[in-house]
Amino acid sequence: MKSDMIRMIMMGLITMCIFAYIDSGLFLTLEEDLTDYIKEYEYLDDYSRPVLLSGIASALAILISKSIKRYIILPNFKIIEHPIIDAIGILIGTFLVIISYEFFFKTYLK
Repeated sequence: MKSDMIRMIMMGLITMCIFAYIDSGLFLTLEEDLTDYIKEYEYLDDYSRPVLLSGIASALAILISKSIKRYIILPNFKIIEHPIIDAIGILIGTFLVIISYEFFFKTYLK
């Protein structure tokens, strides 16, 4: 019983980690290139460009992570959804992106 509860909590954390990893990863990797492209449009300033890019990254992350959750995770596992679990999962996923960026991009690509 207790192990099932822990497994359901872990699956909830994993789903939100997937979302955060995709969201933060897209924003981190695409931000520079898309900012240069979007600078051509006068109606977006230095403050609204990151908002637009963050919105695009979040929308793509929701689409991908919810699809993974619906078609892969939910048919195979029970999960517990709670705002605290979601918040912790997002923080873990964000830190994983930062660690991956620091290790991979700064170590091997520069």
